[in-house]
Amino acid sequence: MRALYEAANLHEAQLLVHRLEERGIRTHIRNAQLHGALGELPLSVLPIVCITEPIRWKHAQAVLEEFLEALRAPVPDDVVCPSCGETNPGNFEICWRCAAELPTR
Repeated sequence: MRALYEAANLHEAQLLVHRLEERGIRTHIRNAQLHGALGELPLSVLPIVCITEPIRWKHAQAVLEEFLEALRAPVPDDVVCPSCGETNPGNFEICWRCAAELPTR
């Protein structure tokens, strides 16, 4: 097992794990259970995304770079659903309220 990325929080670690596993890279999150005690433990307990097959290291690094670029991308403006009028985050493709398809930009 080889450490790939120290995430800011468990949610960020899980998003990266999802991307890696979609591409067939097996993963493990170290310190996942300790993250809830962050206020009482040192910062060294941040979640660490590891890959279980070091032979896939270069592929995993490419996925990580893609993930970090997506994190740095500007957040799109909210979009109003044409079906129900509900406001949705700009990165949604389907309305969270009525499941109608949202207009793309």
